[in-house]
Order: sequence, then C-alpha cells, then structure tokens
Amino acid sequence: MDSQNKIIQGFVVFIILLIALVLSINTLDLEVKYQLGILASIVVVTIIFLVYKKLPFDFKLLNLILLGYAIGGKGFAYLTPFEPVYIGEITITVCLVGYFIRGGLKESLKTHLHVLIATWMITVGIYLVFSFNEYKMFAIRDSAIGYYAVFFFFAFATFQKEIYVTAFKKTLKWCLALGYISCLFIVSGVFSEYLANIEYLRSVFYPHPDAFIPLVAAGAVYGTIQGLQKRSILFILFGFIGVLLLLMTKTAGIFCLGSTMLLLLIFTKRFELVFVGIFASLILAIVLGFVAVYDSYFFENTIMRSDQVQTLVDVGNASSQGNASTTDWRITWWTVITNDTMQTGPMFGSGMGSDLTTHFLQELFGTQGVKDAATYARYPHCIIFNVFGRMGFVGLAVFLIMFIALLRFCILFTRKQLSYRIIDSGDLIALSIFFSGIMDSLVQATYEVPHGAITNWVCLGYLAAGYYRKTNQTVPEKEVGILQ
Repeated sequence: MDSQNKIIQGFVVFIILLIALVLSINTLDLEVKYQLGILASIVVVTIIFLVYKKLPFDFKLLNLILLGYAIGGKGFAYLTPFEPVYIGEITITVCLVGYFIRGGLKESLKTHLHVLIATWMITVGIYLVFSFNEYKMFAIRDSAIGYYAVFFFFAFATFQKEIYVTAFKKTLKWCLALGYISCLFIVSGVFSEYLANIEYLRSVFYPHPDAFIPLVAAGAVYGTIQGLQKRSILFILFGFIGVLLLLMTKTAGIFCLGSTMLLLLIFTKRFELVFVGIFASLILAIVLGFVAVYDSYFFENTIMRSDQVQTLVDVGNASSQGNASTTDWRITWWTVITNDTMQTGPMFGSGMGSDLTTHFLQELFGTQGVKDAATYARYPHCIIFNVFGRMGFVGLAVFLIMFIALLRFCILFTRKQLSYRIIDSGDLIALSIFFSGIMDSLVQATYEVPHGAITNWVCLGYLAAGYYRKTNQTVPEKEVGILQ
C-alpha cells in the first residue's frame, strides 16, 4: 500500500512541478486572482501531503473537494487553472490514477449497480462523440451527467478498507456542519448583501442550493434520529436548525427532507418520526400565527411571498403566460422541452451541448433577446427532462433503468442497514445525502453540476461498498443508540 501511495504522490508531484514550471515563467504578469489561485493551490497541496500520512493523496484530495463544495458551493466548484479544467476534473484524473494503481478494475463490474452505471456512462459517451463536432465544449460540459459517475467506482473500491470508511465518516459530519454554514450565509442575506460583490471571494466562495440542500436535509434527518435515539437535546436542536434553514430556502429543501423522512418512516418503521413531524408543524403554526398578529407586513410581504408558499399556490395552476413563479416556469420549461423534442428528435434527442433554454425563455417572456442565457442557464431543473431533451427516448430509457435501480437500492439499504436500533452514523448521513440528492435532481440540479454530482456519487459508492460488504453481518437489536 505504501509503495502504491508513493507512486500516486510521485505522479501528482510531477504534474504539479510541471504546471509550476510553466506558470512561474509568467506568474508576475497574471491577474491577481490567478496569482492568488496559484498561491492557494500550493498551500492546499502542501497541507494534503502533510496531514493523515497513512491515507493516499487521491483520497485526501477527494475529501477536501467535498468539504469545499459544502462550504464554497458553486464558487469552489469552478476553481480552475484554465477552463474547462475545474477542480472536479483534476480530482477525477488523480483518482483514476489511484484507482488503476490500487487494482480498482477488479471491482469494476462487481454488482448490478456497477453494470447499470457503466452502461449509462457509455451511453453518454456515445452521445458525446456524435455531438462534439457541433457543440464542442458545451457537449463536454453537458456530458458531466455521465462522467462524474467515475467517483462511484473509485469510492466503491476505496471503501472496501475500514481505514477509509473511518476517515470518511468524519468528512461526512464536517460536510453537514459546513453545509449549515453555507446555507446560513444565503438565508441571512449576508452573502448577497456583503460578499457577492467581492470578485476574488466570489470565485472561491459562492454558496449554492444544489450543494447545500442535500447536506442540510441530511443534517436535519441525522440530528432528529440521533436525538431521539440518544435522547439528546443537542442533536435534536441540530436537526431542528436544519429544518428551520430549509424552511427559509427553496421548496426543494422541504421536498428533499420530507422524501427522506418518508423513506425512513416506511421502510424502518420509525413511527416516532410522525410525532416529530406533528410537533414541528405545531411549533411552526404557532410561530407563523404569532408573526401574523404582531408583524402583519412581514408576514404578508415575506412569508406569504416565500418560495414555499408560492409553490403551494401554483401547483396544478401553471399558466405558461409569463408568470415567473417557481412552479410555473418549471412546468413551462418542461413543456417546451417535451414539445420541441417530440417534434425534432424524439428517439435520440437534440444531442449533448444542445440549447434547451432559449426557446423556453422566449415562450416565458416573449422576447428574442435571451439567447445568451443559454450559455449559463442550461439545466431545466429536472434530470428527467434534461436527459429526454438531449438524449431522447433511447437515452431516457437507459437513465430510467439506472435511476429506478438506485431508488430500489435506497429501499434495500434502508431496510437492511437502518432498521436496527443501532444505526451507523456514516450510513445514516450518507443515505440521507444521497437520497436527498436524488430527490433534488427532480426539481433542481444534482447530476449536472460538480458540487451536487460528485458528493452524490461518492456517497453512493460508500453506501454500496458497505451494503455488499456487510451482506452476511447482523447487528444485535438489544443495543441502543447510534454508533459514532
């Protein structure tokens, strides 16, 4: 193992030295943000080499970017020495080297999940080949829905050893804490009011719901169940803060939390969650009633116009007539994609890198001056319609087979690993993050963006490795509490 780690680290050092040699020639002529980026990279790489020397470089780098996504969101995700090579793509390269050197290929098709995910990746790769000449870098960018799944294979092979499992459990808990902090910057308005206009900071720190919603939802689940099992006020408070943060963000957060809680309620028969939900709803109703009486202006102009309330009002009533509400524009976008795809290429879609945005914006706002938006508003806030628009029925069929298998795996894992009175904290957190991410992909973006996809795929690899490793193991029900 030590010799393999030295080979990987030697490879990384060589690449870093090569890049440093090239950059050092013109470092003084670079913009300040690039100079700061080079300095920060040197510091980060040095820290990675120095801490936890028994763990390989690639594994430490992966844990670092997960923590970076948790707190830095979109800003951290698009750190780059040069576009389109971002920190996620750099980590993929490093992890692949470690994967091959440590013999990860022998784990490549070990389970049906491996086969289905590999099939999905190959399908996306075929679409990329046929789309690249027309859409160039946009095609590569959109094919991320496939190639980020590399992290599943790396994680599954890595987490066969307990030393990595133990280390990753600590990372998961730190991710929850940093996700809370990231979310707090958004809901408090601190980021938009004071930090968003700082150019150099924004290129590293740009909190985003696609990164922190699954983490905060997982924190709410973890705190609630841990608190009930241990009868700990601190854990219950941690869970309550997560619920409160989600109530102040997008409706997607409540959807993810509710779905995950429902999964646990049905398949672990943790009926105490029902009472928690009723109790939390009563508290919320009391608080809202108090606010409505003592600050009607705030109640009417803030709470009643919140994303959650507007979604409840608009469900089933999308007008497609220019209403910019969150439900309305989603349904409008999905309708436009469906109609366009059915007319132009229902079997194979419009290809990786195609524009799914401009026609929707023209439909919504009735204007022609929106074409540039297609370069940054690329994902229709639902992985199903994203896949259908770009890959048609053929690609959608491959994706849905994999997607249904992932949902089935969540059910099986929940029944087998989380139905005991003793629950491994890593299993609970990883399952909550992964399942919340799946739910988030139906109304936001998970698999299209690195700060959502990489965390999601790594958690799946962790869960699958534990599930198949513990197939013949049992946990005594007489023990009480949640393992740390």
